[in-house]
Amino acid sequence: MEKWIGNRINYVDSPKECTIIISPKRSRWKESILFAWLLGYTFVGLYMIYLLFFGMETINNSQIEGDPLENLRNQQIYLAVFIAFWAYFEFKVVKGFLWLVGGKEFIRITKDEFTIKNGYFMYGKAKRYFTENMKRIDLVEHKTFSFGFDYENAFWRQGTDNIIFDYQGKSVGFGKKLEEKEANLLMRLTKDRIKKLGKK
Repeated sequence: MEKWIGNRINYVDSPKECTIIISPKRSRWKESILFAWLLGYTFVGLYMIYLLFFGMETINNSQIEGDPLENLRNQQIYLAVFIAFWAYFEFKVVKGFLWLVGGKEFIRITKDEFTIKNGYFMYGKAKRYFTENMKRIDLVEHKTFSFGFDYENAFWRQGTDNIIFDYQGKSVGFGKKLEEKEANLLMRLTKDRIKKLGKK
């Protein structure tokens, strides 16, 4: 039977496994604004790409002082740099938007394995960890009111992980953008299921 932790985490227990699904924090009106912004931003970038490759001859440089060819080269460099920055943020925002509308964290706990998958519309690569090698499952201590934290947890980003564990010398995280209470309950559930299923 499906059970819930808050509004975003649901889990199902069976004799051989526990499946946990964490949905992103959603806000319909913010998503609508983000989608409208994304359409405009995409249009601007595509238009700049068109100018760089097909439309430079339509630009009138007659009123600019200096060599026309030099001015044209400088404009091409400016457009290329602009497009590079545009492409980076386009990728980030599209990825964030797709996460909001169709993303989920899938966690599966069995006797021997702990599996994490960040899925977009059910598609994504699952990462498996042997439970016997998992150490120190704990909450992440975030430095709030910092640029890095605010940027990573902006509405259009996936967000930072709230629970981590040590695995063969590396830190592995899950539970994005969870409230403190949700993170505590999820951590307890995770520890409890690893312990119970490990005895079977």
